Amino acid sequence: MCTWKNELKGILLKKFDVMNKNVIELNGSVDSWGYQSYLIKSELKKNEGKAVTLRINSYGGDVNQAMVIAKAIEEHGNVTVEFLGMNASAVTWMAFSAKTIKMYED
Repeated sequence: MCTWKNELKGILLKKFDVMNKNVIELNGSVDSWGYQSYLIKSELKKNEGKAVTLRINSYGGDVNQAMVIAKAIEEHGNVTVEFLGMNASAVTWMAFSAKTIKMYED
């Protein structure tokens, strides 16, 4: 069940409570037109002290935004990044600060 969503210029960020797991989906670019650091930071702050899974499907974006998100992931502590689809550039950089990174072979 989707408990929260924020549409920003056609990009959709969803937070799901899936079997007591907090899941944030990032589909699209990380930049001033798509996902901005404040959106991810806000969702991580709402889940302070809880395990969070960040599912990413993105071709990248702004390195500065990704570095700010990486710091928020590091400060949260208990974040698993799950790469879905094609991921490149800045999103790979921000994932390095996660506790766990999952990638799948297709």
